[in-house]
Amino acid sequence: MIKLVVFDFFATLFDPRAQALFPDAIALVEWVKTNNLMAAIFTNSSGWALFFTDEQLQLFDDTLEVDAKGSAELEIILTKLKAEPRETVVIGDSFNREIAAGKALGTRTIWVGGETSNDPLHPVASNLSATRSILEQWLKKE
Repeated sequence: MIKLVVFDFFATLFDPRAQALFPDAIALVEWVKTNNLMAAIFTNSSGWALFFTDEQLQLFDDTLEVDAKGSAELEIILTKLKAEPRETVVIGDSFNREIAAGKALGTRTIWVGGETSNDPLHPVASNLSATRSILEQWLKKE
């Protein structure tokens, strides 16, 4: 059962080329919340909160800004929100950071913009809309 969705910020929710949130970023977080799931941000980007309104920031149950993203840092969020790895989905654009940290803890992951994956617990999504589709499929199976 999914309880928590952890989002990377840079190049996952935030488009570095446009210097703005991706158009469907807030809609995805709102969808997560309307499905009674917790949402968190796991980032090593300073100044990330400036791109959200106060109302949008309130959508997140926790945020963690770290120097380096690893499984120990990710575990801080899970512990704080009382979520087990099997109840958690990590969404990020970097295989070596967010995805590797999630896999090391035993979470499900969605690699946004990554290469092809045949692993049903660690699929690849081309964008945030495809990410939502994967989450919807997982929730329907529960």
